Amino acid sequence: MIDAQLVLDTSAVLAYVAGSTGLGELLGEVTEEKHRFAVPALCLVEAGVRLDEASWPMLDVLAQHPAAVVVGLDAADWKAHASAAALFGSPGAGAAALLVAHGEVWYVATREPELYGDAVDTVRIED
Repeated sequence: MIDAQLVLDTSAVLAYVAGSTGLGELLGEVTEEKHRFAVPALCLVEAGVRLDEASWPMLDVLAQHPAAVVVGLDAADWKAHASAAALFGSPGAGAAALLVAHGEVWYVATREPELYGDAVDTVRIED
């Protein structure tokens, strides 16, 4: 059990790097209530691919946040991750959705809730 309230998908990780006020408020509420948030390593990778290298230090800041739980990919789960990536359009979205499906977190924080349809509870990040 990872003991986190929500998970950030790749769009949320990118929002963090961009300084999203909406995400900042959400994470502030989570930490104020003494909860944690999850960040799939796959989402950090996808964000790193989309960002220029000068922005990568912000990914480290997020990964090292005291309330963050970085969730790796267990090799035994590769089939579930491949299926979820195909279903939700990317490895990061699939990894975030799996954490909700497995009851590890309550919902996905995202700028793209339409990716998840009615299959996953989401909270939209607005700026």
